[in-house]
Amino acid sequence: MSHFIKHYLQLFHNSPVKQKLTLGFGTIVLSMTLLITFIEFNLFSQDKSQDQVIELRMPTQTAGLSLVNGINNSLAALRGYMILGDDKFKQQRIAAWHDIDTNLSVMEKMSENWTVDENIQKLNQLKLIFSEFRLAQQRVEAISHSNDEQPALKILLTEAAPRAEKIVQAITAMI
Repeated sequence: MSHFIKHYLQLFHNSPVKQKLTLGFGTIVLSMTLLITFIEFNLFSQDKSQDQVIELRMPTQTAGLSLVNGINNSLAALRGYMILGDDKFKQQRIAAWHDIDTNLSVMEKMSENWTVDENIQKLNQLKLIFSEFRLAQQRVEAISHSNDEQPALKILLTEAAPRAEKIVQAITAMI
């Protein structure tokens, strides 16, 4: 190998100045071209990762956190209605369920691009739990301030609250 290098250096020393300058400039241009290509490739890769975070992960996380807030709001409104009997709490619960439905739709839309099948399965299970949770809350509201009021508290404590806990845990795990 050293023979090859010696031969190359001797050829370079015997070359005219114009050829030396051309070779030197060509080496610099080639190095710059390779460097720019490398940087562009890495920037493209970074842009792809950034888009995934901004377009997929952040909206998913935001919707998940909003789902948790919606659950807490719906439970608070239901408890307020159960304690005070004021219809404004019914309206608050309806608004909370509107937010839950909106954010669940966002999660479903985002799940089209999720790469972990387990998270998609969890979301499908979560949708079932949400429908059960909604029905449990509707039953509690229907029973509240009626002759069967004490069973409403029982349903809240044995059905609605544990389901809410499962939903919060599932969302937290996905986030």
